[in-house]
Amino acid sequence: MSAALTPQQRLAMLVDTLKANKTVGYIGTGSMAMLVCDYLHTFPEEVKYMWTSANTVPKFLFLALRYYAFVHTSFSQSYHNNFHITGDQCLSVFYRDTYSALVVSILCEMISYTRVYAFSGRNLYVAIWLVAFFIVEHVLQFWFLSKFLRTVHFGKFVVSDRLGCVPVEGEGQWLSLIFILFLASLSMVTFIMIFIGVRRSRVFGAKGLVRVFYRDGIFYFISLAMLSVANVIFTYTAPTNGLQFAMIQLQVHLNAMLGGRMLLHLREYADVDVDHGSYAMHVRPVTDQDKTLKFSASPGPLSFGGKSREFPGVITVGSTTTTWVDRD
Repeated sequence: MSAALTPQQRLAMLVDTLKANKTVGYIGTGSMAMLVCDYLHTFPEEVKYMWTSANTVPKFLFLALRYYAFVHTSFSQSYHNNFHITGDQCLSVFYRDTYSALVVSILCEMISYTRVYAFSGRNLYVAIWLVAFFIVEHVLQFWFLSKFLRTVHFGKFVVSDRLGCVPVEGEGQWLSLIFILFLASLSMVTFIMIFIGVRRSRVFGAKGLVRVFYRDGIFYFISLAMLSVANVIFTYTAPTNGLQFAMIQLQVHLNAMLGGRMLLHLREYADVDVDHGSYAMHVRPVTDQDKTLKFSASPGPLSFGGKSREFPGVITVGSTTTTWVDRD
């Protein structure tokens, strides 16, 4: 049985805990700064490709994620930078921050699932699988999160010392299970995307919209998979003084940024101007034959920004049909 800690050892542990709490807060603030910079950088594209487009599910998800990310940031900052509460008073703001982080993750996954569903040509079986996996995954994630929150306790200090909310206890393995589920979801969606993309590229080649899906989807997977693995590793290897939570806000904010950028890239690609770009364009009215046109190698249309793409080269916009030859 280990001996009781001396006052000097207790003081050293407290100092380490306070330093870890400050580090986690600084990383959260840095993540917020990244989000603001990303918003300012992509705001012109948002105005051009989202504000004037038709009201669709991807547009709704984009705007919900885009602006809820700032709501979550306000929750996170109110937890990390609130020096007027301590002890059990921190529980409510911490609960709000953690559940809000999961909401951001859910919105990002909805965007990712919608992209894959569109890429599959709105295949019914793909839709059923995605919905079933989505429901099971997030029921488990909310359950794991509730189990984790029951184990969290905060140190009680004199409010005038302005130490804020300092977590001193929490079973991080429940958080690691959430990240493992998120990683499984990322892997599943990426596998489906690659499988469909390979089938399409055998017929039409890996170009155009297929290439955009590959590029953004693979980059999204690699970036967030690395952060998910890092969070799992931190949970089990970092000191249990709060430092094990250091990468969480970074992943939440990066997830929001990449999810929004993926949709903007797709809208940008779908916004092809007639007689411009790398396409030879020919515009004619839509005929009844166009409405029933089908390609056996392409399960269906990909719709972004009110524009529908049929492989190998038909865009239907309003009452006109545009055919093109890709020169890539």
